[in-house]
Amino acid sequence: MSLNDREPPSSPGVWESLRALWNDFRGLLHDHLALAALEIQRAAESLISMMVFGLVLALLLASAWFAALGLLIVWLIDIGFGLNAALLLALALNLIGAVGLVFAIRHKSNNLKLSASLDNLLPDAKVETLPEEPEPALLTVDDRPEDLNTRVSS
Repeated sequence: MSLNDREPPSSPGVWESLRALWNDFRGLLHDHLALAALEIQRAAESLISMMVFGLVLALLLASAWFAALGLLIVWLIDIGFGLNAALLLALALNLIGAVGLVFAIRHKSNNLKLSASLDNLLPDAKVETLPEEPEPALLTVDDRPEDLNTRVSS
């Protein structure tokens, strides 16, 4: 047998190669989706844990704040303030903090509109903002519509 008599090694056909490539692609896609599902599950569990930890932290901070206010009230009474004045000062401190947080929340709420992203996605569209409410005007008898004046006079 000479070298020329040997048969060339059989190579798979085009369809077999495409089928193998498709099966490899499906397997790779399956592996990536399975990995993504596991990561999403782990992220969801971490988010729930973080929310529970945040709730416990908020309770601990609230109890520490109440203790600090109690100490402030006791100290104010010790230095000569009356009970009512000490309680009023603690109330004022809480209200000032609450008003400051309301302003901070209102300021940060502007970031929830995603205006830069919407401008890029929809360049012709304007982001709608809530219109400011006009001050209510007081109507006098002369300012009312004509049909109301006639009903009042009849």
